[in-house]
Amino acid sequence: MFNDEVFGITVGYITTLSIITGLYLAGAKKEIYIASLMAILISDPLSHLFAFNISSPVLEWKGVIYQLIVNIQIILTFLLSNDMKTALIMSYFLCAITNIAMFFNSYSWKHILISIFGTFFIVAIHYPLHKLAFKFIKYYK
Repeated sequence: MFNDEVFGITVGYITTLSIITGLYLAGAKKEIYIASLMAILISDPLSHLFAFNISSPVLEWKGVIYQLIVNIQIILTFLLSNDMKTALIMSYFLCAITNIAMFFNSYSWKHILISIFGTFFIVAIHYPLHKLAFKFIKYYK
């Protein structure tokens, strides 16, 4: 059974955490984080709303609203932080806390643990891929 709220939160975190992890590994400046997060804030929820609209006769807004909330949380974390590593770690904590908070909205622990594990697993895959990409780029410069 499709749950628009869980989808919005999970997809919002997977996309955003993956991108900020890559930016951290690339040594991006704060301005680059903010610009990238602003692009995600607009494009990610709208792309899902567009896809939902094409695939279903019922227009679901809850997932889009949750994605916006997730992205705004992370943007604020980076705006208020002086250290990018701290902002990155806080973003991961926000993800875990938000997923646990879903339990209080009557979702099962199994569903929440799968969401947390899946999100961190997908983002963790990006770390070695980014490292490999940087080595590849340096090799061919």
